[in-house]
Amino acid sequence: MKETLFRGKREDNKEWVEGFYCKRKTGHYTGMRFAEKYKDCIIKEFSDGGIYFAEVYPETSCQCTGLTDKNIKKIFEEDIVKKDSDIGVVKFGKYGNGFHYGFYVQWVTCLNLRPELAFWNSRVECVGNIFDNPELLNKGDESE
Repeated sequence: MKETLFRGKREDNKEWVEGFYCKRKTGHYTGMRFAEKYKDCIIKEFSDGGIYFAEVYPETSCQCTGLTDKNIKKIFEEDIVKKDSDIGVVKFGKYGNGFHYGFYVQWVTCLNLRPELAFWNSRVECVGNIFDNPELLNKGDESE
């Protein structure tokens, strides 16, 4: 069975955590009524019959592509990748006029490059993500 890895930014300390994604039911009593809600969580580990998890911001929950960049770093959705002077964002969904479905690179600086992430993964470098480094999307042809 293939493992599906996610990451998310913790609500308590704003650090990134990797593991398995789940929704956890929480709630509280208001008078005699119990108000339920679900929280996005990343399960960090299973140990001694316990589950250790971290509540994460839902918008930061990103799936691992299963691929690595040229530096053998895991590539996740919403990562910013760089090839030479071209910058792109890793996405999941339909691409190529809707004929393909999966992980792809939405190139920001050059629209003529192939979108298939599997074509580029060993040639690109992860330089950040859209949550921590949105300014990288504006730099395009500048070097770090």
